[in-house]
Amino acid sequence: MDMKTRCIKCNREFEVDTYESSSVKCPLCGKNTVVRTPQQLIAADKAAKFGCLGIIVVIGFVVWGLISCVSSCNAERLANGDLIGAKILCENRINAILKAPSTAKITFKSQDKVGDKSYRFSGYVDAQNSFGVTIRNRFSVEMLYVGNGNYKFEEFNFQ
Repeated sequence: MDMKTRCIKCNREFEVDTYESSSVKCPLCGKNTVVRTPQQLIAADKAAKFGCLGIIVVIGFVVWGLISCVSSCNAERLANGDLIGAKILCENRINAILKAPSTAKITFKSQDKVGDKSYRFSGYVDAQNSFGVTIRNRFSVEMLYVGNGNYKFEEFNFQ
């Protein structure tokens, strides 16, 4: 009778004298391996195939979840704008006013979404003036999202 087992390390089959012994040395790679009967080998193969299938299914659900989340988040952002986009536009507007925008340190004390499409920011900016002296200016901004990634400044106070 042809008795074979499979090496745990190299995954190649080789002949054994008996299934009675618990461990033998693989003649192909030299690694000690557990002797498994044909039924045990078939069960291990089925488990490995099911494990791979399970992993593929889980990865598929994760990818589907991420895609649906991103698309719904993008749809809401396109309809109502977002706080980050409004904040970046606010920073750009402040930097456009400054004499030395590269020296600016903008600090937001409050940043709020007011209603569905309106945003309010306040804080201060420390930046150098024309003489190289760092001064602090306070600001308050109210913005309205008008669609297609565009915002309208409803109020812009810079002192």
